[in-house]
Amino acid sequence: MLLSKYKEKNKYMYNINKKLKVRYVIFTAVTLFIASSFLFFSEKKGITNLYTSTPNSQITQEQFPTDTEGNRLTNTVDYSGPNSSDSVPILDKSTETSQPLPANSALSVVMTNSRKSGDDYLIKAVIAGTDSATCSATMTNGSLTASASSGATTIEGQYSCDNLFIPLSQLTESGEWNLVITVTDKAGAKASTNEKVIL
Repeated sequence: MLLSKYKEKNKYMYNINKKLKVRYVIFTAVTLFIASSFLFFSEKKGITNLYTSTPNSQITQEQFPTDTEGNRLTNTVDYSGPNSSDSVPILDKSTETSQPLPANSALSVVMTNSRKSGDDYLIKAVIAGTDSATCSATMTNGSLTASASSGATTIEGQYSCDNLFIPLSQLTESGEWNLVITVTDKAGAKASTNEKVIL
């Protein structure tokens, strides 16, 4: 009884192994067929070049770029190292020379008076070091700014800013204001003075 069961079991295992071997052989054959078919079509389509190649004699002229006269174009790019004669100098902005500002060490301005005058704030200043200049005045208080400009003339024997008025309508805040008076001579040289005034 045991012997017959053992034989049946061996026969069963043999059949299973046989089926597995058959399946393995079929799987391997199908895999090889698919791989070889893929390689065959890749070669035919020109995707791969594993076992075929085009002899030089079979390369057509259409595979090379040509000019309008049909002459084959060739690469004329020089791949050698850089040549010093090919470089273009680039000027550094930091080395560019700029025109120096006009200078007049004798030029100066001194405020002699500032006060309310009717609807304006009158500013008087004496100029030294030139006989031809223009004047400007700027008053600031925080974000508020008011300004005016005028020429210069000789007043009571002194070269001074002439009619330098800032309308009081521009000076809307009371308190301390910063006043800067700047004079510019005919050559463009400048001199200024900075004063504090109370409105």
